[in-house]
Amino acid sequence: TTCSRRGHFLGALRVGYVSVHVTAIIVICAIVGCENQSKRDKEKSFYRLASIISHQGAQTVSLSRRRQEAWLAKIKRKSFLPKQYYNIRVCSDHFINGSPSKL
Repeated sequence: TTCSRRGHFLGALRVGYVSVHVTAIIVICAIVGCENQSKRDKEKSFYRLASIISHQGAQTVSLSRRRQEAWLAKIKRKSFLPKQYYNIRVCSDHFINGSPSKL
């Protein structure tokens, strides 16, 4: 799914004689000035940065590249490196219908 709201469970699991500690992953919106986070704002959805689709032809590559560039321009953070793009999240507050449109 496109929703990245997971990791809300915090606690310890007992597996046989070994205890495994589970930590919650808190997702924070990347938009400058937005303070939404998954742990506190449970009614919000968080979406990964739009990716470049490379297996559906040149036109789709071009469109998806422009879409990703538009997202990065709206985020207004120049510190992200391409290898970090997978971890970038934007909350549902920043989409007209509450979620990103399909390409």
